[in-house]
Amino acid sequence: MASILLLGPDWRTHYIRDAISSKASIFCADNLSQLDDIEKFDFLVTCGFDKRIKKDVLDLFEPKKRLNIHATYLPFGKGIGTALFSLLFPVTIGSTIHILRPQIDQGEILTQSIMDPPDLNETQRQLYHRWVKHAADLFIDNFDSILNCDLEYCIQSAEFKTPYLSRNDSELLVSLLPKTWDSTVEQVYDLSLLLSLRSAFNEKCTE
Repeated sequence: MASILLLGPDWRTHYIRDAISSKASIFCADNLSQLDDIEKFDFLVTCGFDKRIKKDVLDLFEPKKRLNIHATYLPFGKGIGTALFSLLFPVTIGSTIHILRPQIDQGEILTQSIMDPPDLNETQRQLYHRWVKHAADLFIDNFDSILNCDLEYCIQSAEFKTPYLSRNDSELLVSLLPKTWDSTVEQVYDLSLLLSLRSAFNEKCTE
């Protein structure tokens, strides 16, 4: 039975662990410093893990055996606050399983799935939790192929120059919303329009 090191907060990893525990041996952790024998695992998988993993750790695993479960449709939504990003810059919304590389969210894509458009009255908090489950289900539904390394990967498109959101960027944008994480999708769209108008105005003024 394959052994998997699943990194991320428990509220995100336990759902995946419970779903695939009959097919693999799962060890969940939220801190790499807790481990001194990482090389014993067959797979390294991250889900909501907010720390950069060093190259020497990644190199312990073959590319298709070091994966990130990412709650946006890459190349859109790199970094922190991914759900918010996908509404502010309205782009395709969905989830991605990609190979872990030293550069955050830059790895090759193994599989993706598009989500249904959110309801305008849905809050950011509700959307985020639904999105996290969507990403986890994408991993679970493809787990047999992932386990057998059957999925072919593709390079992320370079056609779209999408910004990377740092934690500070994300927190600033959330603070602009009337009810922060409990603001509705419609209110996020309103903010998106205001930011677009401001950007267009600034560009006009510098011509």
